[in-house]
Amino acid sequence: MGNGGIWIDRPSLGFSLALVLCLCTKTYAGDTEELVRFQIHAQDLGSALNQFALQSGKEILFIEEEISGKVTSEISGNYQPTVALEQLLANTDLRYRINDLDTILVGTEIDINGERTDMSQSKNILQRLASGFAAAVLGTVASTGTVYAADDEEVIEEIVVTGIRGSLQQSLERKRNADHFVDAITAEDIGAFPDQNLAESLQRISGVAIDRKSGEGAFVSVRGLGPQFVQGTIHGRVAASNVVPGSHDGVGATNTKSRAIGFHQFQSGLVQAVEVHKSPRADHVEGGLGGFVDIMPRRPLDLGKRHATISIDATRNQLADDTAPGVFALFSDVLTDNLGFMVSAQWDNRYFRTDTYRGWGHVFRAVKANGVDMGSGYYPQQINAEVHWQDRDRLNLSSSVQFQPSDIVDITLDLLYTDITNSETHLNESWRLQQGNSRITAADSITDNGTIVFTKITTSGAGLFVQHNTEEVSAETLNAGLNMKVQLTDNLTLNLDASASETEAPITNRDAMMRNTMTQMAYDKYGSGGLPSMTTTSPISSEDHFKVVKQSIQSHIVDDRNSQFRLDLTYEADGEWLKTVQVGARAYRQDRRDRARYLNSKAWINKPITDFGGGVAHAAGPNWMSSSLGINVPTGGILPNYAFLQNALMTRPDEVRAGKGFNTGAGRSIDEYNSGRFNEDL
Repeated sequence: MGNGGIWIDRPSLGFSLALVLCLCTKTYAGDTEELVRFQIHAQDLGSALNQFALQSGKEILFIEEEISGKVTSEISGNYQPTVALEQLLANTDLRYRINDLDTILVGTEIDINGERTDMSQSKNILQRLASGFAAAVLGTVASTGTVYAADDEEVIEEIVVTGIRGSLQQSLERKRNADHFVDAITAEDIGAFPDQNLAESLQRISGVAIDRKSGEGAFVSVRGLGPQFVQGTIHGRVAASNVVPGSHDGVGATNTKSRAIGFHQFQSGLVQAVEVHKSPRADHVEGGLGGFVDIMPRRPLDLGKRHATISIDATRNQLADDTAPGVFALFSDVLTDNLGFMVSAQWDNRYFRTDTYRGWGHVFRAVKANGVDMGSGYYPQQINAEVHWQDRDRLNLSSSVQFQPSDIVDITLDLLYTDITNSETHLNESWRLQQGNSRITAADSITDNGTIVFTKITTSGAGLFVQHNTEEVSAETLNAGLNMKVQLTDNLTLNLDASASETEAPITNRDAMMRNTMTQMAYDKYGSGGLPSMTTTSPISSEDHFKVVKQSIQSHIVDDRNSQFRLDLTYEADGEWLKTVQVGARAYRQDRRDRARYLNSKAWINKPITDFGGGVAHAAGPNWMSSSLGINVPTGGILPNYAFLQNALMTRPDEVRAGKGFNTGAGRSIDEYNSGRFNEDL
């Protein structure tokens, strides 16, 4: 479809509508080619040309029958691509020509000066190149070419072909040439899958597992070691942790000084390649016990020409009854022969809903039903029916300026900015069966391998707790790096790199809870559909049934700043037993400050909720668990008046000071919570 396309894609949870506009113009490098490091062993000519295409980054077309049976000698060292190609074609009857699209054509009937032969010869060459073109695409590279009319300059057809096999071979080359255990995926691999973010792309690598958040991949584990033991880098530079301690992410909550990286904050469209290093090397950044993941965003000279892309998509979440939009835009241009600029942005909004029904632990208790001893056995401590909403905005910005003042110097400035804003609501109806152990009126059990398991428990009074939680999270991360690479000699390379990374992540949790400790409830392990069920005869939709338990507010701010400078020298020895010598030095500093304040008050415990705004309707509606999951459990009654109780926490300080609390008192009083010291900068 020319240079643009419109398509509709249907992922498993909805649909995607995308509009892509691609504008490309040819950029000529002039008469001087850059030196490229070649290592091509003596082999058949077809395989050697494939290796040439991979190592030079050039697109090459040839006809298999013309190169069949031909061999080439070894090429090792730094060469201009055309010089290397001429050595490969030496002692053959093959010639080559570079067309207007910078594609190399190899064949016996190729005219070096680009002049056409007669009509019959032209048709023959075009037909044979078409066959070779398909073979080359399926072989190693993705190619773009233009087919011309035989007798004039008019373009009669433009063919745009993309292939995945070349990308796979590039990934294999990275792995084959590495001197340690490493896996890699490239942009074509990432773009070929319907992944929502970078974490889901990484799970396709062997030895890599991911943890999910609201059904979306978020955190990466390597070889069984969790996210806290995986170092994240961007172009080899340490990235500040973007995980907020104490949040619903579940990672920072157990490690407030975590180095874990949330890869769900990186969208796949911004990345050129990702490498997963599973074993350490001397020049690697320390700190990744499980391994480290190196993210390599796109750079302008990698694209090599003017390129503009806009993509618009929408994802339908049926359970949340929401259609979520997303936009991706990229512009890259080679301004001169040696200067390139690129900027890209990707934004999306996602609205998730998760319904959960689960038992929370099991207890071993002696059970008496109306005074009759039923033995000692296990039954659930509590049964929870939970609904969780998440409204997330995600923005990624990436920019790069690349300057090559000469053939031996390459200077690059990289910027990567991410901004994630989450607003979450969590409603929990908890049937605490254990609290009614002394008031059990009926019980049934089975014996499993000599252990009693109670399949039915009925109690005249136990605790029904209803809680309304909210969480507001905003995490901004900025990564900046400046790199200069100098080819001092044919064998010696100097690399200088300076970088800085900073994360600022505030989080606020609030909750309100009410209960009734004399709620009648009957538990059946094998309820509707073979799933545990719960029934009650108590008026759980009446606000007169409930009393206040607590209300709380927790705030947390993380400032994490990293700075790094490194110098590396690489010498290519090319000996029989010594290939490469590397030496270098790295200076690194991290400044991190975690500040938290927590006010959890039970000042009005056991007071009727009618004194605190009464009850409010459940946001998921009545019997939401039965309608969404088909489980027989009473849900969707009423909730505590969250807004009223949170307001009372801040506007009635004397009662809060006098009342009980989990973490009130010296250093954590309401006065301390409201102090300005919490907002001090790092």
